[in-house]
Amino acid sequence: MADITPIESRRAMRSAGQVARTDIVHCLLVPLRGATLLLPNTTVAEVAAWQAPEPVADTPDWFLGLLNWREHQVPVVSFESVLGGEPAPPAPTSRTAVLNTLNGNAQLPYVGILTQGIPQLRVVNESLITPDLEVAVPAPAVACYARLGEAPVMVPDIDDLERRITKLLNL
Repeated sequence: MADITPIESRRAMRSAGQVARTDIVHCLLVPLRGATLLLPNTTVAEVAAWQAPEPVADTPDWFLGLLNWREHQVPVVSFESVLGGEPAPPAPTSRTAVLNTLNGNAQLPYVGILTQGIPQLRVVNESLITPDLEVAVPAPAVACYARLGEAPVMVPDIDDLERRITKLLNL
């Protein structure tokens, strides 16, 4: 029997439906006021029904408070306000997108973002997304600006949100 290279093996298995495609990413489009976040599904722990978080005294406008979610105190932010805008009030279709933090901080395993609607699932591949070259300098909480088809999207910098909240709450 002839030797089969790993690439040939993966191609054969992929065509047989045995290997997941590696050129696509399952994502959520998270509506904000006047903008949309693009998040890989793996960063989203859950999209929960909106409940007002418990306010925390002496915090900036972008910090909405702490939400009791699955026995965790999840800090919830208004992403619009993190970017320097006014905090968006909850809409009738608002949700909390509970995100996994990325640095293994046991004191801050999750961060919540107030949405302005119901997030939508999207399958994204390289041909659908392009850098948005019209935006020169990303905001501190934005990893990048892009276009999904013709629609502008932002990829949040979850590490930046984690640093802000860790500093704010002295974690």
